Amino acid sequence: MATHWLPVPQLAQSELRAIVRIQEGLAAGRPLEQLLRENRIWGPRQAPVRAAARRHARAALERALAHAAKIDRVVKGVATGDAWDEFLRLGLEFLHGTESARQVG
Repeated sequence: MATHWLPVPQLAQSELRAIVRIQEGLAAGRPLEQLLRENRIWGPRQAPVRAAARRHARAALERALAHAAKIDRVVKGVATGDAWDEFLRLGLEFLHGTESARQVG
């Protein structure tokens, strides 16, 4: 069996994009179960993705996508910074909002 591996920043971007697509589908009146299937969200990943799609505003998810792209650039050495600090900030943005995350570091 082949193992598919994505670097962590790309995995984060993939998950965030799926949540955005699910939000768009829900806004269009599509059934959640269908959207989960289309976005290949299976098993134990369904509960957190459902919650994230309901809990987070679209603008917050767009900011998180941009932040995940920055982390990817840091990991590749194209941008300066510490990838782990940026991951911490990304997580804190989801927990407490953007201002709390900026205070870290």
